[in-house]
Amino acid sequence: MDCRKVNTPPNNDLALGAKQKRKLVFHPLLQRLFHRAVLDPANYLLSGYSRDNFCVLAAIIMAFHSKFGPPLRQVTQGAIESAITHLNFKGLFTYAQKGLQLTDFRRLEKMNEPISNSLVHLFPSLAFFKGIALNLFCIRRQADIFRIFPVSLSINNRNSSFFQVDMIRLTSDLLISEKSASLKKPFGPRKPAPKDPPENHVLFVPYLARVLTKFSHLRVNASKYTFLCRSCCRVHRSSKALTVHYSTCPSNSRRGSASARKRSKNVYLHLPKRINRFTKREEQNGLKFLRSHNYRMLKPLLIGFADLEAYQSTDLYADSGFHKAPSTAISSQKPMGYAYTYRSLYENIPLPPFLATPRIRFCTQKEDCGDSELFLSFFLSLRNDLVHISNHLKSVIAKDRPPVPKAQRNKRLLALFNQSKECNFCGRKFFSKCFSAISKKFYRVLPCWDHDHYLHKQFPLLASGLRAVLCQG
Repeated sequence: MDCRKVNTPPNNDLALGAKQKRKLVFHPLLQRLFHRAVLDPANYLLSGYSRDNFCVLAAIIMAFHSKFGPPLRQVTQGAIESAITHLNFKGLFTYAQKGLQLTDFRRLEKMNEPISNSLVHLFPSLAFFKGIALNLFCIRRQADIFRIFPVSLSINNRNSSFFQVDMIRLTSDLLISEKSASLKKPFGPRKPAPKDPPENHVLFVPYLARVLTKFSHLRVNASKYTFLCRSCCRVHRSSKALTVHYSTCPSNSRRGSASARKRSKNVYLHLPKRINRFTKREEQNGLKFLRSHNYRMLKPLLIGFADLEAYQSTDLYADSGFHKAPSTAISSQKPMGYAYTYRSLYENIPLPPFLATPRIRFCTQKEDCGDSELFLSFFLSLRNDLVHISNHLKSVIAKDRPPVPKAQRNKRLLALFNQSKECNFCGRKFFSKCFSAISKKFYRVLPCWDHDHYLHKQFPLLASGLRAVLCQG
């Protein structure tokens, strides 16, 4: 395929000066995509400082001409340079750096908000807009696959009252490689190897939706897909569909990449002591647990541990609907086997023999014992264990022992229970009035006799099984 420059405006030697055009040789797969859809602002600027630095400013003026006219094929370099002077960009460009930095895009928008009267005089339709929104995209290449994604989106990229200017960053992924450029053609001399892309240079995209639909299944009806979401680069046929899409697509997904990282403003507060709002006493400050999280302090009845081992193999999976190896894959991980076991977290509650036995199975990677058979066996074994775990839980709950009747309790413990004025766990005062966040009602805090429901022998000194005096919350 003959490599042609695709972003050069139509032949108009008087307008642009054919001898001053800068030729960019794009990748062959991008030449048809960029043809008349992506333009190089450098070809509309005079050679020298303007061509090396004012590409973003030229893209803004070119966007005005693309939407309001006159068309770009009738515009001269002098007209573009003259229109740029009506933009406010004082202090953004320095001799120490080339082009405009990403962090200065927002500053340029603020400096031209609202749009100056001189620009409105040149393009009267700008009077309907409050300002300019600059959106920068990037195309990344992996082998022969090109993907476009936003790099810097304006905070007003979804506001129709701001004029949208879409640009693409020029990177080495867009240009033809040195290896392919240095090959001899069947006829003609050898092409010179391309140089590195200019620093901070951008390309202007008049209609981004057209570029996104040009090489897709939507290209047949590309004129109907004019509504664009710049956050995820998706096109829609109506404004209603785009509004529905905005409800699930985040608008600030790409703003952080264009701004500097904010410095942390966290301040370390040294508070070794604090006042308990329930007891009004000073106590040691530390990690506290909410009363509503008391259930987290209870250990589960048992816990399981599982391990899956695999080995590395150079034999990739065959291409199919279920096992399709990536084109860049070098090796694959094939399962070797699994093993899992259960352990009880209570010394006085042992597991039944069936649950205490470890489960082990190996995979021979044969027709009757492959990956699918191994994982099916693993999940079927877990499903069978759930029945035994449920039966074990029911057998433990069946041994629940209610508290000793009040008439049979130890008098010393009854006196201790009656003298308690605060909850031993949260410090809330008994018989006080509190508000429940769950029921949204006020209730009276009452003391509760806390005991061991499973085995009273753990408290030999407390014959009545009293463990603590807690509130009912």
